[in-house]
Amino acid sequence: MAEGTEAGSSPSGRSRVVVADNHPRARDTLKQMLSQQPDLQVVGEAQDGYEALELCRRLQPDLVLMEARMPKMDGIEATRRIKREFPGIPVLVMNTLGAPDQLLEALKARAAGYVLKTSGPQRISDAVHGALMSENPLDKNMVMQLLRRMIDEASN
Repeated sequence: MAEGTEAGSSPSGRSRVVVADNHPRARDTLKQMLSQQPDLQVVGEAQDGYEALELCRRLQPDLVLMEARMPKMDGIEATRRIKREFPGIPVLVMNTLGAPDQLLEALKARAAGYVLKTSGPQRISDAVHGALMSENPLDKNMVMQLLRRMIDEASN
């Protein structure tokens, strides 16, 4: 079930974030972590890509923190649709597993970046802040795996 406040109700100066993850415990953890940042406010939570898209329509957040793998509509497809409808909203894709193919798909969908949930609260927070500042936070190990694979494929 989608939750959130109406657009424009956030105090000025705080970036408004939607958290999309199909696991309630993960959403709660991310919400708690982000809420500790004085410049961030979680304004909505979604359990699938459809809800994330609807929250973007209703709330027009400053950023979406999107789990890659969710039921109904996964985070990659939701990112693609959000970016088509709201090109100015950065979507930071996250996942527990580092899958270089998933990183590539997220980038094709025009995600602002990709972060591993297992990288810890500080890294996730840094990635959120980076994406809000038009940076492209990426997991360096996954990027190297992807580049090595692309080089190997090009060599064959």
